[in-house]
Parts: sequence; C-alpha cells; structure tokens
Amino acid sequence: MKLLKYSGLALLVTIMLVLAGCGGAAGPQAPQVDWTLTVEGEVDTPLTLSYADLAAMEQISLKEILMQKSTGEDTVNDWEGASLAAILEKAGASPDASGLTAIAADGYAIMISMPDLEDAIVALKSDGEWIATADEQHGPIRLVVPNKPANHWIFQLTNIVVEGAGALPPQAEWELAFQGAVDNERTFEFVQLTGFERVELEGLVVQTKSGESTHDFEGVPLTTLFDLVALRSDAESITAEAVDGYSVAINMADLGEDAMVALKMDGEWLVESDPESPIRLVVPGLPANKWVSQLVKITASTESAAEPEPAQTPEASEAPVVDWTLTLDGAVSNVLSLDYAELASMDTVVLENVVKQTQRGESTHTYEGVLLSDLFDLAGVDSAATTLTATASDGYSASIPLADLGTEAMVALKDDGEWLAEADPETPIELVVPGLSASEWVSMLVSLTLE
Repeated sequence: MKLLKYSGLALLVTIMLVLAGCGGAAGPQAPQVDWTLTVEGEVDTPLTLSYADLAAMEQISLKEILMQKSTGEDTVNDWEGASLAAILEKAGASPDASGLTAIAADGYAIMISMPDLEDAIVALKSDGEWIATADEQHGPIRLVVPNKPANHWIFQLTNIVVEGAGALPPQAEWELAFQGAVDNERTFEFVQLTGFERVELEGLVVQTKSGESTHDFEGVPLTTLFDLVALRSDAESITAEAVDGYSVAINMADLGEDAMVALKMDGEWLVESDPESPIRLVVPGLPANKWVSQLVKITASTESAAEPEPAQTPEASEAPVVDWTLTLDGAVSNVLSLDYAELASMDTVVLENVVKQTQRGESTHTYEGVLLSDLFDLAGVDSAATTLTATASDGYSASIPLADLGTEAMVALKDDGEWLAEADPETPIELVVPGLSASEWVSMLVSLTLE
C-alpha cells in the first residue's frame, strides 16, 4: 500500500473539496455502506461508483411517485438520489444508445429504453429515510423509474449496461410464472426475460414422430431462472404449461444443463415470427412434444413425473389405410413429404366447437389433426415467408397470409370423431383454419407452399 503524506494546507483543501462535492446532498450524514455500482457498455468512460460517490452527487427529489405493482397494492412515495442522466453523462454514454440493462445483486435484470428512463434516479432515500438503514432488504440503492411499473424499479442495483442502437428486443405482453417447490414464487415479464444474459445452442435436433429438423436457439438457461426463484433441493420434476392449457411433466434428471426458455430461433425473435408464441421451453435430447411453445407457467414438484399416458393420437393400426401424400415446400429449410400413415402417427390436438363459415351459413364441428405450427417447426419455415398456399388434388388452391392463420390452424384427420378418410376416401385430410371463411379450408389437401 502506498502511503500519501499531506501537508496541513493540502489536507484542509481536500476536506473542503469533499464537503463542496457534497453540497446539498446530505453526503456527510450518509451511512457508511460497502456497495458499488458499475456503469459499462456503450460508454466512453466505464465507471465504478461507490455508495459514498453516489451520496456525494447532487441529490434529486421526486415527490409522490406512484409505484404500480403487479401484486399487492400500489404505493406512493417520495424518493431522493442521484440523477441517472447525470450518471450516464459522467460515463459518456453513447448518444445513439437505445436503452440500458439494469442488473440487481441477485442477477435479476431488465432492459429499459432511453425514453422510459426520463426523470429516473438512483435513489438512496425513500420518504426521507436512507434505504440502507430503513429497508435493508431493498437497499442500499434502488433504480426509480417514474411512470413505469415496479418491475423496472431495480432494488440492490449493481450494474448498468448501456445498450447500443437497435439492441433492445421487441416487446410482448407475456408472463412466465414459477411456482410450486420454490422458495421465491416469481412471475417474469417478457421484457425481464430479454434482459437476462442469454446463451446460444447451435444445431439442436428437434425430434418428432415423422422426422427431425435442425435449428439454432437462443434464450435464458433454465438454471438461471431456477436460481432466481430458489428451486428447492428436493424438487424432482417440473410441469411446463402453455397458454392453451397443454402441459408436460419432465423429471429434473431429464432436463439437462442446456434446457432453456428460448427467445430466438435461427437468429430471429420468436415473437416476431409468431406474436402468439414469444417464448418456448427447449429441452435438448427430449422429443418435440416436451418443447412447450406459448409457455406461461413452470411448476416444480417434489414428486417424480409419472410415466406418460398413452398418447391421445390415432395409432397407425387404427387409422384407415389411405394412399395419400402431403408435401410442404417453398420457403423452408426441410421439404416434407408425409404420407397419410405418418400424419396419422404424429401428435394431434382436438379443437372443439369450431365454427365453419360458408355462404349457406355456419356449422359447428370438433376437429382432430396436426397443428400447422408443428409442421412448420419440422420444416423450418424461412423467417421471410409471409404467405401459405394450400392446394387440393383437383387443383383448387387458396393463398393465406401467415398472420391470418392463428395458432389453431391444422391439417385435420377427423371431423366430429370420425376419420375423414372413412367418411370420404377422396378427402382424407383437410386444411382447417378457424376464423377464416370455408373457401380457405382446403379439402383433398395435397400441398402446402410457403412463399
């Protein structure tokens, strides 16, 4: 350690400068706290600010600020602290910065756009009291973001990463809840998930009954989220649930280290290719029916997952024997050519009370078949594709914008419990598109072309 000797005059000048730097900030009265805040990313001068540094800065007061909570009652408080704008200016944040990622001591993170950070402060006081002593659980500092909900108000703030132009991800109104055998039940919003450190898994094989396709995925490791919710050591399995109620149980031993909540596939945000499915549970090594799209809930259990029930899909021996082939081609990575037996052996879903609109009126049916989204995953649809053209064996075709398909579009094999092939051998499969007119429900379907 290098010791510096000060003359009496130099020491006096130093003390005066320190006091001057604390002018109006109540710096001398601040508690002594061992805490640092780093500012990095798209900045000219990365900073490491101590608690004393923050207390010495000019303190900004925010009066009667509403904090909107996702659970519990909203609160109104006064806050006092260092201006975030002043901190970013001190660091020389890029004028082209699109936002920042704020990170807490426990790893919780969130990305916030620059426009949303107007009037934000790094607060040291709440209602006139030092957070460090009055609320140790949420202290000693807290990012306060007026006009944004409480999940943006990061307590125990440790890192600020300034993001460059275009770095912020798309937005989505989506939440993922963790419950069950965890010490901290939490619900993460989409914007929070995009703020966590992500990993990439390249060349993952998606296994279905009719074949395989290979994709690259990017997302948040499940282990990261388990740490944040404090997964209990006696947890034996999880149940992952989709927004439509579909759920699967997976033993912890089968999850592996690479299981993730995926946000991107093949370099594209899932929410941009399908706004109704912004996140997906990806479990390398397990079949595609364990990779839950539209994921909304993960429940940990202290019991092992039961053996799977027999699949609620038609067995190949039960399906009619039909000489029929469906092709899926165009803007895809893998051209598919599926015969009827392969379609009948795939995982199917049942859609009840589906209204079919024709010029003569409406009728209601229960359909069973293979979701188009599963076929698209298997084929690897190009992100630039915008249109699906469905063609029948007699040459009739219908072109449908992908945005109009919805999540329930399917290649139907059954209508009201009866195999279409048994009712009419010339029409063994039909494109069913709930919400669209019957002219776009192509019977005698032989090809699907993405453009």
